[in-house]
Amino acid sequence: MGKFIKKLSKDLKSKKVKASILFTEGWNKTIQEAAIQLKKEGIVEPVLLFEKKNNINAIKNIKQIIMSEIKLDSYTKRLYEIRKHKNLSIEEAQVLCSKPNYFSALLLERKKVDGVVCGIEYTTKDTLRAALQVIGKSKRVELVSSIMFMEKSDDILMFADVSLNLNPNSKELASIALESARFSSKILNKKITTALLSYSTNGSGAGESVDKVREAYNLIKNKKVKNVEFFGEIQFDAAIDKNVRNKKVKSIKWKNNANLFIFPNLDSANIGYKIMERLSNDVVAIGPVVVGLNKPMNDLSRGASVEAAKSIAYITAFQSLK
Repeated sequence: MGKFIKKLSKDLKSKKVKASILFTEGWNKTIQEAAIQLKKEGIVEPVLLFEKKNNINAIKNIKQIIMSEIKLDSYTKRLYEIRKHKNLSIEEAQVLCSKPNYFSALLLERKKVDGVVCGIEYTTKDTLRAALQVIGKSKRVELVSSIMFMEKSDDILMFADVSLNLNPNSKELASIALESARFSSKILNKKITTALLSYSTNGSGAGESVDKVREAYNLIKNKKVKNVEFFGEIQFDAAIDKNVRNKKVKSIKWKNNANLFIFPNLDSANIGYKIMERLSNDVVAIGPVVVGLNKPMNDLSRGASVEAAKSIAYITAFQSLK
């Protein structure tokens, strides 16, 4: 467990409020081990979801929800009410409700749990579709996005948006930057220096993508957000290295290098964080963390470790306390 998650777990423990975090794939051995450790640590309350009563005898003192033992009629009706404006039929709602990813989202929507972690067997698409369709986005954000926390020794960097928005326009990119910065500042309790990335720095290049990033920055540059500063468009080397920055754009008065990087599209964000994770032996990727939902439901990589599952559970618990 890195310093970021250790500090977060201490912060959660000091609040003396135990969030109940549901793991959708309760039958998965990695998830079961994560739940056992979380229960022992006593900071969050893990809950395991099962489709049927199997593979649970070895798990003691952890709350379990078994779908086959629950009458799903009321959940089906609730899903129908939520999605009928999208022409979802009651029969279609019944089918979706029988799926653990949708049922998890419905449990969260109905306040049966405080947060959900899903995805060690589900794809990101299936996890986030259920979250978006059932939980929905918060009214205060333009769109839902995601952040990957990259922990390297004593440092931590954030990359956004790594999993949701394929090619955001300037308004959407501005929203991603704002929400990512607000959340990062809140969970890290530190100043967030935000770089809106491009292949151009302050007009050194031209093109449609450059214009988009510059327009996004112009939409947010005058917004007063506590402990947050922005600049764009800027290249990664200038954002991360003061010496390069002083040569390319002397007008920036950042005290520190950027620690939040907003990528112009999903391709660059996803490729970028995976390059950093795979080529740096001491980097741990935590996430993606979904921001902008009405209630926290986070995706977990299908290759996630026990520690990764625990880390996302702690972040989800933090989000539930807003």
